[in-house]
Amino acid sequence: MKNEICTTKKEMNLVDNMKIEHKTREIIITKRMQLAAGKFGSEEYNVLNQVRKDNPEYSLVVREIAKSKARLKLNYDFMVKYIEKHDDENKSIMSAFREEQQKMKKQEGELPERYSFGNIRKWFLEKYPEVKNYIENTKKAA
Repeated sequence: MKNEICTTKKEMNLVDNMKIEHKTREIIITKRMQLAAGKFGSEEYNVLNQVRKDNPEYSLVVREIAKSKARLKLNYDFMVKYIEKHDDENKSIMSAFREEQQKMKKQEGELPERYSFGNIRKWFLEKYPEVKNYIENTKKAA
């Protein structure tokens, strides 16, 4: 497969999931490739074994994907906790949030358009622009 053109989607995935670094003498594979190559007789198993036979002095390295520590997972739990900490005395923002959730729970026929998590997310980010700014800044940094 070295100097051949990849024609199938499977071949493209194999190429994307493995890299031979001659300078550092490493065979670098993804976690996905590692799992697939762990199945005896699979195409990934055979390809990895052939590459290791061709380069016996190279070490095998599983590529680590750098994860942003500042990444924010915006979900219902986060929204509820954030609202609880930043709500007014009358708990009016939490009431409005619960109303938005109820809109989502109604059947589609009762609403002019499908109401989804995206609508609630948009509402939340409009109420708390500092969270929106934080998310945008962490995306730029990544």
